[in-house]
Amino acid sequence: MRRNSACRDSQQVQSLVESVNQFALWLFEQVSNDRPKSNLVFSPSSIASVLAMARLGASGKTRECFDFVLEHKLSEVELGEAYRVLMDEIAASSSDLCIANRVWGDARFGYHDKFQADLLDLFHADLERVDFANESESAVGKINAWVRKQTDHRIDRIVDSGSISSATTMLLTNAVSFNGSWLLPFDRKETKTRPFHLSDGTTTSVKMMSQREHLGIAGTADYMVLQLPYRDTSQVEQADGQPRCRFVMQIVLPRHPSFTLDRAMDWVVAGGINELQFSYASEVKVSLPRFRIENTLSLESALKTLGLSLAMDPARADYSNMCEQETGMSLSKLTQRAMVEVDEEGTVASAATGAWLTVGRSATFCVDRPFLFQIIDRQTKLIHFLGRCERP
Repeated sequence: MRRNSACRDSQQVQSLVESVNQFALWLFEQVSNDRPKSNLVFSPSSIASVLAMARLGASGKTRECFDFVLEHKLSEVELGEAYRVLMDEIAASSSDLCIANRVWGDARFGYHDKFQADLLDLFHADLERVDFANESESAVGKINAWVRKQTDHRIDRIVDSGSISSATTMLLTNAVSFNGSWLLPFDRKETKTRPFHLSDGTTTSVKMMSQREHLGIAGTADYMVLQLPYRDTSQVEQADGQPRCRFVMQIVLPRHPSFTLDRAMDWVVAGGINELQFSYASEVKVSLPRFRIENTLSLESALKTLGLSLAMDPARADYSNMCEQETGMSLSKLTQRAMVEVDEEGTVASAATGAWLTVGRSATFCVDRPFLFQIIDRQTKLIHFLGRCERP
């Protein structure tokens, strides 16, 4: 019976992860359209967690709206169990990845016991009372202090003075911090100044890291994908020679300079990476620029485009499973601050199926033009960070 239950939980978690990843790719496409030709990084798992917590308080058509956007395909009971198991797996995964949730509720209102219990049970999230109406500056300071602590001061703040008012009834927060060291670090002595070809046809000089190692590589006629593993204290080699590392960075590079990142993104959104089979048998000569990307994203427009308009309309949204009072509550704002930094030691981050190509005895992966990247958990398959680098 226990084995059948574990198998069922695994299937439910897999379904949930597939839903969250699909949401991530659709959101990536929307946000990229709003920021063309710009560097971009965000944490889709973080955004999905916040929306899922808001969903707990929604009822009727509003809850259905969240399910549509988040691609949920499980029953209510299955969904709750899947979130519980997934959050437990992430919490136990690694000291390199830290995810924390907290809900800040206005002290004027009463919140349903079941809503608070589900937040704690499914998302490990406490509901903390603050006085948004009379002590907004104190609330802002407390929230930002929590964010700084959870991200080891990599994200300084998530709310600004003036963004909280007497109309604020609740703030749902999620903090993600990742600090991963490469399994195979780059040698700083090999880092040289090299040209990087921008989308507009011009070039800029970058610090290009280099190494020659047996790394995961795959490709189609149009794209190459490199998989760089992060060190894991439990890392061992599997029978096929593939390193058993929990977290990896995947880098998507168009083969042809004329291919834009928008075209590459269409391929990724269509599930192109999922169809690839990575080979670890070949030695790969890698050239990768150091890069740091930091941005603040306002996601209201993108989420409305994806179908969340009802949940963001104070005249129609129904959050009666959250609050005891009739408040005219709606999801009015969703902002994420995220950062990723890649160098010789590793990564710090805080928030078309084609014909297979046979990889020969050696391969070259030179990232000297714009590229896409993602950091994934190979155990759960969850995408924690997604981004594009137009200019390192």
